[in-house]
Amino acid sequence: MDLVSPFLSLKVAKKGTTVARYKPLVVLHAVCQYRSRGSEWVPYDVTCTRSLQRLFERFGLPPFVKTSPAIPFWRLQFDKGVWIVESDGRVRTNRDGNPSSKELIERCARGRFASRKLIRACRNSSSTEYYRLPEQVVDYWFPPELRPKVWKWINSCSLKDVR
Repeated sequence: MDLVSPFLSLKVAKKGTTVARYKPLVVLHAVCQYRSRGSEWVPYDVTCTRSLQRLFERFGLPPFVKTSPAIPFWRLQFDKGVWIVESDGRVRTNRDGNPSSKELIERCARGRFASRKLIRACRNSSSTEYYRLPEQVVDYWFPPELRPKVWKWINSCSLKDVR
């Protein structure tokens, strides 16, 4: 099974041809975390919230979508074969099924890719997926005019120069 293909079929909000890229940004954030921290789990904490919010403002959110970083972090687990979220205790959600950032932080929520093989590959620079996952996510989800800026961010977050 191809480890990357589930990341190219994420359920994202769209309006016409405009796409809200917050889930792909959570994926790229996780890749950066795997490489810089070496941990299997990406904690949803204040640092994660701030980092994702900056990424959303810079690259991901069109004006028609305003969201908390907690929502795509949480909802990514509903995209088959992509993401798992665990927490210390039950996470309370609103009637739309979304938790607040405060709830995820208080419950020590953490997420990881569903494939442990992919997590290992993301930490191993000799692995094909080390380069392939971020490259395909960027090329698929981001328009050509944004790609150089996204790559600059990726290369600045403790990654080897992958582009």
